[in-house]
Amino acid sequence: MGKLSAKAYWRQFDPAPDFVIMFLPDESFLRAAQEQDSSIVEHAWASNVIPASPTNLFALLRTIAAIWQQETIAQSAREVHGLGQELYERLGTLAGHFHQLGRSLTSAVGHYNKTVGTLETRVLVTGRKLAEHGISGDVQELETIELQSRSLAAPELVEALDEPPRRALDAA
Repeated sequence: MGKLSAKAYWRQFDPAPDFVIMFLPDESFLRAAQEQDSSIVEHAWASNVIPASPTNLFALLRTIAAIWQQETIAQSAREVHGLGQELYERLGTLAGHFHQLGRSLTSAVGHYNKTVGTLETRVLVTGRKLAEHGISGDVQELETIELQSRSLAAPELVEALDEPPRRALDAA
């Protein structure tokens, strides 16, 4: 068993269990070995060798396959969890950008409306006086904009605005 264990077959594969199965074609071989040395099974386990006969080999292999399948599912779930967390954080960053964009749009509308007000109450007043002196021109009528940008309302987006920005995600 020492020679079989020393081969360390499990190092060739990733992922792989850290043991090797020693196939015994008949149960009587293991019984005969145990009659000579009662600690042979303990020694095998300590050496990462699992003796298997036809009786238990298929059960052992099916158990290992089930464990690998569960590990694959668990690994996938860990990756999905990580991606979900990353996406949620990035949604928070995006919400912050939307919030800033909305504020900028509101500010731009305010500046536009002030400019229209100045044009109507200050500039056109003087322009009309020039018309009295024979200077004419065509001035288009401008309208103020009464629209407001919509604020973010979803709780998870509003909460994200209260959190400090995450530098690692801002670069993305």
